Amino acid sequence: MVKSKAVLTFGLEEQELKAIVGVLHQPGFGISMAQSNSQLINGAYFAAIIRRDAISQSESGALGAFFSKVDGASTTKIFLTDKQDALTKTTNAQIFYSLEALLDKIDGILKKAYNRARRQENLAKSMAVSFFILQAIKDHPGVSTVHLAERLKRSEAAVKRYIEELCMAGKNIVYDYSLEGWRIQEATN
Repeated sequence: MVKSKAVLTFGLEEQELKAIVGVLHQPGFGISMAQSNSQLINGAYFAAIIRRDAISQSESGALGAFFSKVDGASTTKIFLTDKQDALTKTTNAQIFYSLEALLDKIDGILKKAYNRARRQENLAKSMAVSFFILQAIKDHPGVSTVHLAERLKRSEAAVKRYIEELCMAGKNIVYDYSLEGWRIQEATN
């Protein structure tokens, strides 16, 4: 599950929000309105639709820093604006100069954004499992596949696949028959 199924809007009028909701074909996308710039920075959402003129010059620096340095590419940013400026350029946002142009494309944009966010989250979860397995093997040489599977609530086959992926990534993990479990084999020169 993506960190949120929410699309956050900022600065849109009620009728603009209704128009956007009216063209969406994606069930389950919640759309809510942020009341402040801080909700854009602290909120959980996979896409943001922002009316650029609703953000003051003093707020645009903090928002630009958040989107470019912290959030990166994990959130799809969409600006409704009459011109590009430093904020829209630094945030790598999609720009629309009219609501009508946005309405023509918003359904596809949000579908792609949600799918990308899901893939990113699945990758992060997979990496977390791999790191857990690697650390468990380092901390407890001889840890069994069964024990790892129980701890992770995964099948033994899944644990073996994770270990295989770690090996392909260069981790020297071997099954030690005397320990009846996995260990890190020291590199020999």
